[in-house]
Amino acid sequence: MRYLALLLSLLMLMVVGCGDSDTDTPEATAETPSDSTGENPTSPESTNPGSGGTAASGKLAETTKPMLDDVAAFMQKRDYNSAIKTLNEVLRIDPECAEAHYKRAGILADIGQNTQALGAFNKAISLDPKNAMIRNTRGFFFLTRGMTGRALQDFDEAIKLNPKYVQAYNNRGLAMLSNGNTTAAIADFGVAVRFKPDYVDAYNNRGFANSKAGNHDQAIADFDKALKIDPNYTNAYVNRGTVHYQAEKFPKAIADFTEAIARDPRNVRYYQLRMQTYQKLTMTDEAKQDANQIVWLTKLQKLDNAVAAEPKNPTAHIQRAAHLIEGGDDKIALASFEAAIKADPQHGATYEQRAQYWFSKGEYDKCIADCDQALNVAPSIKAFSIRGDACLKKNDYSGAIASYTEAKRFDPNVAKAYFLRGQQLKSQGNIEAANKDFARAYDLDPTLKK
Repeated sequence: MRYLALLLSLLMLMVVGCGDSDTDTPEATAETPSDSTGENPTSPESTNPGSGGTAASGKLAETTKPMLDDVAAFMQKRDYNSAIKTLNEVLRIDPECAEAHYKRAGILADIGQNTQALGAFNKAISLDPKNAMIRNTRGFFFLTRGMTGRALQDFDEAIKLNPKYVQAYNNRGLAMLSNGNTTAAIADFGVAVRFKPDYVDAYNNRGFANSKAGNHDQAIADFDKALKIDPNYTNAYVNRGTVHYQAEKFPKAIADFTEAIARDPRNVRYYQLRMQTYQKLTMTDEAKQDANQIVWLTKLQKLDNAVAAEPKNPTAHIQRAAHLIEGGDDKIALASFEAAIKADPQHGATYEQRAQYWFSKGEYDKCIADCDQALNVAPSIKAFSIRGDACLKKNDYSGAIASYTEAKRFDPNVAKAYFLRGQQLKSQGNIEAANKDFARAYDLDPTLKK
């Protein structure tokens, strides 16, 4: 029991809440521990509040509509500065445009300017008080910032304005969960799926609520339904795996955590869940493999943070690339090298490190090209050394010897280059030059005489 309590303190179930969108953008997702609702979901995308507000008309509408379309495009690119500037210009032209205030609120919420976001939501509602979507989205804003009471007021009002508003029922269910009212939460999620039978998030959330209420069979049924609707729904795999774990159905839990990992292989927590389940089954080797992956992913997260903190520091990108190569993620590693070059095209170490990568893959021409680039930027012993090894692999013995000489190397590889060039020269009839190379090779590595 003590071990189970320790694991349950780490197990995380997931519930999904949503703002609103007039596009097919994904709804915001929150990760939740088994005894609370989620924190820090992404804020809803900028959307059109629809009819009922103080819509611009005539020339104002002709002027502002293309600008609002531009805002949507900026939001797709996460270009918040351009979006805000454009919305400010819309509001200069039409200060009572509810849509502009609403879109501005969503952007401000996304970038963490909560006070300004709330002011913009309030203004949009004052201009369009009968718009259920704005009420729901502001409620979601409150919910994700821990203001459950105010969130419930908005969800209640949204449902009053639109009794078939499935997103509002779903979000109110989350708020009920936050208050510990699992019965009411299950009821709200049930209404949501009744109005929208393919509402995968509501099935997942009802499964969470059922598991919290101890209704494990109903929880499994809800997660099964969510996965039938969307077989790639990672949250439902993790949640179902957690319920299986709680029921001590460890093989089923491992299968679900494995499915989650396959869909989100960078998630440390999924490996932690599977590792501890392996431990319950005394599957030591498998648990150890997951433990190693947890260490690797944790380091990667630190390197990601370093890159985010200093995006123009090529060393941060290089360190990340080296770690990715160690983990076998070559494609993203190469992208990190490109990011390092973009950050500082004159940083020779970037080309050296990438040259080493190309050498390890047998891409000797690419290796030599990067060494040459490094040498053009800042000649170094390391670049000459790598270049020499690549030339030797390409049977360019003279090129190898020239690079080794610059690198001041005197090792078996250098001896091999002289020996092989000597053989080449001998076959060409240049005996004197061949004997000089043989003598140099034997001096560096006497074993070659055999």
